[in-house]
Amino acid sequence: MPDVAAQGVNAALANRAWKQGESHLLLAAHGSAKGSKAAESAYAFQSALSKRFDALEISVGFVEEPPFMADAARALPKQSLCLPFFALGGDHCRHDIPEAFEKAMFSGDTMPPLGTWPEIAKLAAEAIQNAR
Repeated sequence: MPDVAAQGVNAALANRAWKQGESHLLLAAHGSAKGSKAAESAYAFQSALSKRFDALEISVGFVEEPPFMADAARALPKQSLCLPFFALGGDHCRHDIPEAFEKAMFSGDTMPPLGTWPEIAKLAAEAIQNAR
């Protein structure tokens, strides 16, 4: 999944004519007020994704725990992308993330949620096929 995400982020940067070293990626994740597993998963994905870039800085912001999305987005440069680390484009993607960005005056661009990408569906289908 990190390879697919890296390809998508690289394409998004190229479409905007943004260079990695002048840009930032914010991984928007759920987090949890009840336990650490959700945040650990997001940080592991951040680590795996960062290994696929030479100069792109990647940070994480959460809906339900610190660092909260608005705090994580507040000081980011205009050349920032948000990659929602969600399976679907539900309420967190439609409401919580945009509201946090408005509060933070985040002026970057938001990509579609990672789980909605056709390439991710293909990876899931391949994993199910290989598990048989």
